[in-house]
Amino acid sequence: MSDIIDALAAGRVTATALTTACLARIAAFDRAGPMLNAVRALNPDALAIAGKLDGTRPSAKRPLAGVPILLKDNIATGDRQPTTAGSLALESARARGDATLVKLLRKAGAVILGKANLTEFANILATDMPSGYSSLGGQVKNPYVPTLLDDRGIPVVDPGGSSSGSAVAVAAGLCAASVGTETSGSLLHPASRNGIVTVKPTVGLISRAGIVPIAHSRDTAGPMTRTVRDAAILLNVLAAEDPLDPVTERQRRPADYTADLARDAMKGARIGVPSDPADPLNDSYYGKLPPDGARLMAEVIKVLEDLGAIIVRAAMPTAGWIGGPGTTMPVLNRNPLSRNKGNLATPPIVFLYELKHDLNLYLRDWATNTDIKTIADIVAFNDSCRESAALWPGPVPRRQRDQGRFERARIQIGPGHGPALRQDARHGRLHEPAKARRRVVPRRHRRRDRRQGRLSQRHGARRLRFGRRRQGHARLSARRRLRRESLERAQAAASRLRL
Repeated sequence: MSDIIDALAAGRVTATALTTACLARIAAFDRAGPMLNAVRALNPDALAIAGKLDGTRPSAKRPLAGVPILLKDNIATGDRQPTTAGSLALESARARGDATLVKLLRKAGAVILGKANLTEFANILATDMPSGYSSLGGQVKNPYVPTLLDDRGIPVVDPGGSSSGSAVAVAAGLCAASVGTETSGSLLHPASRNGIVTVKPTVGLISRAGIVPIAHSRDTAGPMTRTVRDAAILLNVLAAEDPLDPVTERQRRPADYTADLARDAMKGARIGVPSDPADPLNDSYYGKLPPDGARLMAEVIKVLEDLGAIIVRAAMPTAGWIGGPGTTMPVLNRNPLSRNKGNLATPPIVFLYELKHDLNLYLRDWATNTDIKTIADIVAFNDSCRESAALWPGPVPRRQRDQGRFERARIQIGPGHGPALRQDARHGRLHEPAKARRRVVPRRHRRRDRRQGRLSQRHGARRLRFGRRRQGHARLSARRRLRRESLERAQAAASRLRL
C-alpha cells in the first residue's frame, strides 16, 4: 500500500486506474480462475468515487486518497452496499449510516471497493463452522492452495477466520489493504494463514460503532495489509476517539505509528514465550504442538534472537489460563461437518450473554431494509429455510445445518439480564438505554469500604443517593421496602407484648 500511495502522490497512477485494475483482478481471480470467493459484494459506486479523487493526491490531511480498500461484510456502510455478516437472513439489509471507521476512511480519501466475505456472523453462529464459509457468500479459499479441497468442498488448507475474505483479498492483491474484525482470533488467524500483517488493537483503540457485534467487551476492528508499515499507515487513520463508543475516550496512541519503525527495532525487545522446558506439565501451549509445529516455532524464535530480541521463557501459571468454572456455557454440537458432532461445545459464556444484547441493538439501531429485528428473527428465518436447499450453498443440505450458539443465546439469555447490561461506560456500552441503570451497592460493602478507607467518590455519590431514598417509601426498592415493613411489624408486635 505504501508503494501505491507513493505512486499516487507522484502522479504515476490515478485512483480510477487503480480501482479499475483491482476490479479486473477480482474478475480474473475471485470470480473466475481459482475462484477465491474473497469478495462478497462490490461497491457499485467505487469507480465514481475514484473518479472524484483523480485530482487529489495523498497528503497529511488525506493520506489514503485514491487507495482501494475492502471492508469485512460486518462493517456498516450507509451507501448502496448491503451489510449482511454473510447471512441470508440479512441479504437485503442496509445500514442507516457509515460505521465510524468507514467515515474515517472516507475522510482520509480511501475508495471503498466493496465488502469481503467472512465466516458467517464472525463465526458465532454454530460450532466448528468451516473457516471462511457463509450461507450468503459461500466458501473462501486459501490463495496459496485454492484447488486443494476435501470431498465436502472445504479447503484442506483453510483461509482462517472469521476475517477470511479480508485476508485472502490482501494476499491475492485484490485490493491495497482491507479492514477485518476480531473477537477472539479473527484477525490473527486469517493473517497467519495467508501470510499477511495485521494488528489486533486493544478494545477502544478503534471505534466499534456500526460493526455487527458478537460481544462488546471483546470486539475490535483492525488493519490487514501486506507489510508492517502499511498496517501502521492504516492504523493511523482508524485509531480515533468516537463519542459513539465511550471506551475510545481513554485511548492513548502516538501521533504517528510509522515514526518508530526501524530495521533494528527488535534489538533489545523482550518477547515472552509461554513455554518453559523446566516446567513441562505446565506448558499448556507449546507442549501441545506437533513436531512440525514445534520445529517451526523454534525457527521463528531463532530468527527473533538473531535480530537482537531477548526471549523470556516462562510457563503461564494455571491460574492464568483462559477458561475455568463459570466461564463457559455448554452448547450441543449439531454441526454435521464437525468431527465432534453430538458432543458438548463450551464457548465462553460472555460471548453468548453479550451476543443477544448487542446484536439485537445493532439490528434496532443500524439495520434497515430488513424485517429481521432480533436474534430470534434470525433463528426463525434459518428454521423456515430448512426445506429449501437451493437457498443454502455449500456442501451440506440446509436441513442439516447448525445454529446452536444463536439458539442457546436466544433461549437462555434475555436482553435485560446478565453482564451485558451490568457493564459500565468504561467497557463501552454502545447502545445504552436512555435511562441509566443503577447498580445497588450492598450496605455491608459500603461499611467495609469506609473501614478500610476505600470509599471512592462514586461510592460516596451512591451513599448520598441511598440517603435520599430513605426520605420516602415511594423511592425504596421493592426488596428494601419489604424489609422495612417487616421490621415495623415486628416492632409493633413487640410493643403490644410489652403492654
